[in-house]
Amino acid sequence: MQGEAATCCEQPSCPPLLTRVWRVCGSPSHVFVIQIDPSSDLPSDLAVLECVHTLSRYASICQRVGLVPIVEPEIVPNGDHDIHVCAAVTERVLSAQYERLKMHDVYLEGTVL
Repeated sequence: MQGEAATCCEQPSCPPLLTRVWRVCGSPSHVFVIQIDPSSDLPSDLAVLECVHTLSRYASICQRVGLVPIVEPEIVPNGDHDIHVCAAVTERVLSAQYERLKMHDVYLEGTVL
């Protein structure tokens, strides 16, 4: 992830104060999509960890250059599962996201989730 801070500031579409980190800063959006499929044990722990870790790194980079990151792990609720499964996965992902944001010293009050 070398040079992301410079890339964020050089892109003409990058607003001066507020950014949706994975769309504006050029990160591959597929990294942040969490699929729910209980029959296939999805999302895996690794998928959740990779998603929240990468979003947290981008949030940290954006804050260092004066941007307010919109941290938005995308959870796709499609499938035959009920709303309780979706709620459990969402809680798991958001808990992991906040834990990682704290690990990367992201100023939580300076983010939008």
